[in-house]
Amino acid sequence: FLHHPFKIFQEEINMFIDIHAHAYRFKPVFGCGFCTAEELIAEYDNATLYNDFVMGKIVNEYIDQNAVIVYVSDHGESVFDNGIRSYGRAPGSRDIHRVKNELHVPMWIWVSDKFINSDKKRYEKILNSSSRPFCTADIPYLLYDLIGLDFNFNDKTKSLISDTFVPHEIVY
Repeated sequence: FLHHPFKIFQEEINMFIDIHAHAYRFKPVFGCGFCTAEELIAEYDNATLYNDFVMGKIVNEYIDQNAVIVYVSDHGESVFDNGIRSYGRAPGSRDIHRVKNELHVPMWIWVSDKFINSDKKRYEKILNSSSRPFCTADIPYLLYDLIGLDFNFNDKTKSLISDTFVPHEIVY
């Protein structure tokens, strides 16, 4: 089960999910026409695998340099989560599970060995921040901190790796 955006990926590695199921059919999405729930989940998983593949290529470009990569998804997605037979985003939804799935987005920070060796203190700050809740509106403050930029109006309480970090209140 594979559609055109992912054909190049399939030729390079063989990790795709192949589902042929006879369940409810849903409206067209991604590239699969009218799909079963299992096919939609496979399409979503394939898109995620492709994203991971691309990010891996980017990391490999910087693996021998003094580098930091910050990855943040632009949105989350509900794909038949929490027993709800639905998928996609639902702006204005009052279903707290769907809202959380859309607003809680993947984020990671990758650092090269050269970065670790050149700035162990900052690396430790990154490690210590791994379980902190973070608002994507504060990415500039994180980036300032990662590159060591400071200025009069820099609010260090908004940098994920700052010792003075204060998480935003989460309001749905």
